[in-house]
Amino acid sequence: MPLNIFKWTATLCSLLACTAVITPASANAADIAGGLKASTLGAGVEGTLGLTSDLNLRTGVYVFSYGASTHKSGLPIAYNLNLRSLPVLLDWFLLDDGSGFRFSSGVIINNNKYNANAEPADSYDIGGVVYMADQVGTLNGEVKFGTFAPYVGIGWGNPFTAESHLSFSFDLGIAFQGKPDVAMAATGSVATDPAFQENLRQEEKNIKNEIDAFKYYPVISAGITYRF
Repeated sequence: MPLNIFKWTATLCSLLACTAVITPASANAADIAGGLKASTLGAGVEGTLGLTSDLNLRTGVYVFSYGASTHKSGLPIAYNLNLRSLPVLLDWFLLDDGSGFRFSSGVIINNNKYNANAEPADSYDIGGVVYMADQVGTLNGEVKFGTFAPYVGIGWGNPFTAESHLSFSFDLGIAFQGKPDVAMAATGSVATDPAFQENLRQEEKNIKNEIDAFKYYPVISAGITYRF
């Protein structure tokens, strides 16, 4: 069941609160920062907690929605892209030179989905076979990726070493979200026909091959962070 923004925010707050309890005494209790990000994951809010002088815990909520029309494997499709993700990352500051350069790793809790519906047409080419519109009925599909996507990347910016309370941050990395899971269904008279089902599975494979590269999802983000 999709998580709404309130559940995402509650999870974010819980993660920060729990980590604050177990933070070593050597870390400064005031090392807490919040930020706003623009990213390939969507628009986001982040919270950062300083664990040690060279290690931060960072988590956040990213959301984005977009709808358009396209063609996939010859099918006219109206689609909606819904990005919903929650990264939980550790930032390790490798250099003791105040540059803020960091290596980041962790996991992105991934609730990204791609829903699509075939637009009205006289006929549809499904798996290399042409079917009339009244045979197919409504044709829809969904694309999902793995729930947990390991992440590695680099970045710049440490709100706890910046001179000002307000600082800039930048991230460049890769989320390994796995191979896409494509599911299609029809409602017409041929929906339960074994030959049609076989062609529909072939169409799923065609679409899966077209978007297979997205199993490696580039994460680029920039934003501002405020140290409390």
